[in-house]
Amino acid sequence: MIKKIAVLAAVGLVGAGVLSQTRLGSYIATLYHSAANSVQEAIPPEVELERVRYEIGQLAKDIEKTRGELATEKVAVRDLASEIEELRTELAQNEEVLRARGELLKKGDALVRYNGRNVSVDEAKELLRLDVQTANARKKDLLAKEKMLTIRVRNRGVVEKQLIALGHQKTELTTLVAEMEAELKLLRLEQTESKYASNNGSRLSDIQTTLKEVKRRLAVDRETLHLATTLDDTVAASDLTVDQILEGLGESKTKAIDKPIEMPKID
Repeated sequence: MIKKIAVLAAVGLVGAGVLSQTRLGSYIATLYHSAANSVQEAIPPEVELERVRYEIGQLAKDIEKTRGELATEKVAVRDLASEIEELRTELAQNEEVLRARGELLKKGDALVRYNGRNVSVDEAKELLRLDVQTANARKKDLLAKEKMLTIRVRNRGVVEKQLIALGHQKTELTTLVAEMEAELKLLRLEQTESKYASNNGSRLSDIQTTLKEVKRRLAVDRETLHLATTLDDTVAASDLTVDQILEGLGESKTKAIDKPIEMPKID
């Protein structure tokens, strides 16, 4: 999908005359890697860890397959070793028989008994020669089987080491993923706590700011009311009596003077 996007983008630019033919491959590669990196960065860590867990699960299948291969090699080594041992014993016994027949032929008897029948010396020699050839051929077969056994034993060791390594790797990777999952959960918890703390701080700050604004508006409204009252109480002196004017002084704390008050003269 990413490659298709990169190719379409490059083709579009070529059609617009932006790219030359020689730069097309380089631009497509650049777009592809850029898009791939962007997509990978956008994948959450939880998804990546889940993918890794799936791959570790696939390792279990590899381990089972390797365990089966090891079992096959062990059985093959055991069977081949048993076959070699039987062949080695058989060749040793056969060699003793052939050497005994040779000793009989050395006596120079006209007739000798060979494989349960009487034959001439010349025929016995020919039969002995053929049996020796057969024995030598079987010795070569024994050497080949011994070489095959060596290879099988070495291969069994390799498979066994591979099985052990896979088991250790699976255990280590499983432990590592578990540790990373625990660390990720802790990180998410800390992020959640930080988010709540940030939200609560913003909420408290908003409440305090709102209260200050309401207090300011109340003060403005109170001052406005005071100014309005003051202005309404201002009446022309000509419309008031002297007593009304003096009411502004409040109740007098001195006794009234019976002597008439003389108004000061105005020159």
